[in-house]
Amino acid sequence: MVSDFVHQYEKAIDARYFKEKEKDVRTKSTRTILKTPLKIEEETATVYTRKYFTIFQAELFNSLRYQAKNLSKEGETKTYGVTTYGKETPLYHVTLEGDEGHATCTCHMWEFVGILYRHILCVFGKKAKLD
Repeated sequence: MVSDFVHQYEKAIDARYFKEKEKDVRTKSTRTILKTPLKIEEETATVYTRKYFTIFQAELFNSLRYQAKNLSKEGETKTYGVTTYGKETPLYHVTLEGDEGHATCTCHMWEFVGILYRHILCVFGKKAKLD
C-alpha cells in the first residue's frame, strides 16, 4: 500500500522534471520573437525563461499606456508619479536611487514577481534607460 503511493509519487516527480527539462531545451534552442528594437527586451530574452519573458514583454508594451511625472528629488533619489494616460488615479510612486537604475514601486511587483513591471518600465522609458 505504502510502496504503491511512493511509486506513484516518484513517477509524478519524474514526469514533472522531464517537463521542466523539455521546456529548458525549448527555451535554449529556439529564439524568441522580439517586438521592439529596445536593448532591454533583447537582454531579458536571454536571461528570463520563455514564460517569464512573455510576461515581461507584455509589461513592456503595457508601460507605453502610462505616463510618468517627476514628483520630487532628494539628493540622488528621484520619485515619479505614474498613472495611466488621461487619468489621475491610481497613482503609483516609483523611486529611482542614483544613476545605476535601482528602482522600487509602490505596487511592489518587482519584489513579489521578480519581473520589471510597467510602472518602473514607464519611468525607465522616460529616463531613456531602456537601451
